[in-house]
Parts: sequence; structure tokens; C-alpha cells
Amino acid sequence: MRLFLIALLLLTAHSSFSQSFEPDPWDRLGLSKTEWLMIQDNNIPMKKVEQLLKSGIDISEYLQKPWENIGLSEEKWISKRRAGMTSESIENEQIANERTNSSYLHESFSEFNSLSGTGPAFSSLLLPGFQQFKDQRKAPAIAMVSLAASSLVLCTAGSIQRKQFFALPVFAILVPDMVWSYIDYKVHSNRKKSKL
Repeated sequence: MRLFLIALLLLTAHSSFSQSFEPDPWDRLGLSKTEWLMIQDNNIPMKKVEQLLKSGIDISEYLQKPWENIGLSEEKWISKRRAGMTSESIENEQIANERTNSSYLHESFSEFNSLSGTGPAFSSLLLPGFQQFKDQRKAPAIAMVSLAASSLVLCTAGSIQRKQFFALPVFAILVPDMVWSYIDYKVHSNRKKSKL
């Protein structure tokens, strides 16, 4: 009986002793208890937690969702962090990219305007009647649009009938209509400037 009591006592001591030295789940992952509670509160899967920890990303940083502020996807942000970039360097890189893109667009529009002189003059050439509609001059606008539409209808009908491209309406009607629209716009805009 004595041997039984000693064995029972040793078994109880061993189980309580081994339980006290078994690491908590957050200790096993190298997290604080606060971080562990954040993981549980936000229902982050363990696979994601392990991915974040292997990438060197702090749980509290991840929960702030910094990728949303800079317009990146979560996966892209994690891959940049895994590559060794800090959140600040990722943000600075995005800002630099946006500046580069906006300056590129600005330069492109500048080139377009210098190529065509002005955007409205260019559009008056390519879209007969468009600038006239914008200037509230309905009669010439309707005439120019009607001529352009009729030339396209005649070109299409002739091409279908002949089973090959019929260019005569384009050169005989559309091109003179485009030139008329451009000249009309230039004359009208010069008159406006001279009245000022």
C-alpha cells in the first residue's frame, strides 16, 4: 500500500510538473500573450500566422492593413516585406511610382498638345462638328456630323456591294468635311479672341 501511495504521489507530481513546463501556444511561436489574443480575436488562421512570422511581419502591423493605404494587394505587400522591405520603404516606393506615373502622363499630354497645337483644334479636325457643338453652334455642327455620317454609310454600303473597300466617299466627302470643321473652328476661335 505504501508503494502504491508513493507511486501515486510521484505520478501526480510528475503530471503537474510536466504541465507547468509545457510551453503555451504563443510561447511556442515566439509571440506575446497580447499578440496571441489579437490572433484569436481576429480569427487569423495558423497557416497565415506562420507565414507572417516567417516573413518577419509583426501581428499588430499586419492587423493595421498598411497595404490598403498605399493601394497594394495584401499578397504583394507581404512579398515585399518578405523581400526585406519595411512598411515605410514600401510606402515610399509607391509614392515615388505614383509621382513617376503622374509626371509621365503630364509629359504625354504636353507632347500631345505640342503635336497638335491645341487639343480642341486637333479634335475639330478628327471629329467634324464636335467643337461646333461645344460652342453651341448647332447648324454647322449638324451639317458636319451629317456629312461625316453619310460618308461612312456610303463607304460601308459601297464596300458591301463591291466586296472590297470603297474609299471614294471617304476622300470625296469625309476629308473635305474634316478640313471644313478645322477651318471653321480656327476662324471662329480667332473671332472670339479678337472680340476680347
